[in-house]
Amino acid sequence: MYPNCLYHIPDNLSFSEATLMDPAANGYNAVIQQAGFRSGETAVVFGVGALGLMSIQQAYIGGASKVIAVGMSSDRRSREATARKFGATDFLASDEEADLAESVLKIAGGNGVALVVDAAGVPMITEQAIRIVRNEGAIVRIGMSDKTYNRGLDDFALKNVRIIGHMGYNAESWRNSLALAAAGRLDLKSIITCELPLEQYHQGFEMSRTQEASKVILIP
Repeated sequence: MYPNCLYHIPDNLSFSEATLMDPAANGYNAVIQQAGFRSGETAVVFGVGALGLMSIQQAYIGGASKVIAVGMSSDRRSREATARKFGATDFLASDEEADLAESVLKIAGGNGVALVVDAAGVPMITEQAIRIVRNEGAIVRIGMSDKTYNRGLDDFALKNVRIIGHMGYNAESWRNSLALAAAGRLDLKSIITCELPLEQYHQGFEMSRTQEASKVILIP
């Protein structure tokens, strides 16, 4: 056991809230540390699961002028409200848009967005991202997929875009996210849909699979 790798849960946070530190620290690392997000910039987050929702919130805390959340129409019944509570100024359902990139640019402005966070991992998102990111912007890929990106890389080069791989977090991510949560700036509670006893884990996984829940906490 390495004591310097352990973090005390602040007294004003519950254990259930503390379980959300993983996606919160992931979001902090992606948005603030890796992308170097600046106050006043615009961001688009693809995916409104736990990682996407926390990335939205970290961009909002970081001073984003606009945060556009992109999900599916099925996300409207359970996750759109949370995305907006966490700071999303706009919500787009990709399966409702004839031209998603065009819709994003209408909201963000013709120059594009400073940051695209891909918290879904679908290859077509990479194609959308290069269309909407501004010159010298950043694309951080949190989501995973083994499918290939079947296009050339000239568009990335011509826009001088940074494509950033993402895996987890570090001490800075945890330290600063815990401090934000303790100060009441980072909301870890609203993403929790329900708490279930451990023996009802099948129900919890099903609620997550059907997008009925954003996050289910299992209590041993």
